[in-house]
Amino acid sequence: MNQKWRYTLLILTTLASLSSVAVTLYVALLIEIKLSIGAVVIAIFWIVWFKQTGWYFLPEKFRSKILKYLPFYRQ
Repeated sequence: MNQKWRYTLLILTTLASLSSVAVTLYVALLIEIKLSIGAVVIAIFWIVWFKQTGWYFLPEKFRSKILKYLPFYRQ
């Protein structure tokens, strides 16, 4: 899989996740606030997916730059 398709897939899955959270929150405001728990669940699943799979769609050079600025990362 070339780099362009990796970025495309990463962007599409991020947009799908964010839009599903937004729709769930909008419906929660219209119907009942308890539905916002669904948005939290979707966001948690997206974070888990990104950590397990989506992170590796980014190139190694870009990942190392991100990790360099995280306070809890030590080499």
